[in-house]
Amino acid sequence: MELWDVPSTPHLSKETAYLEGADAVIFVASTTDASSCKHVQAYYDVLQTIQQRLDAGDQMWHEQVRLDCFPVSAKTNEGLGVALKLLLNCVD
Repeated sequence: MELWDVPSTPHLSKETAYLEGADAVIFVASTTDASSCKHVQAYYDVLQTIQQRLDAGDQMWHEQVRLDCFPVSAKTNEGLGVALKLLLNCVD
């Protein structure tokens, strides 16, 4: 498991290296910090760029992946159980 704060470079090779072999990607955004949403958009843009370069087998996998979105708050313990269960289900 790796935590990737922000895409620090726009080069696809580095972004691909971060995601290579990943079982899941979890986007985390703050509801009180607008710049946090920009970071999530940057992550999403990376995935879209990589998706365009997938072979047929990888493309089929990508189309079957669920995108879950739910609020999580470490401060109030909201959604942490859901996030951890989702993460555990993604790991072999």
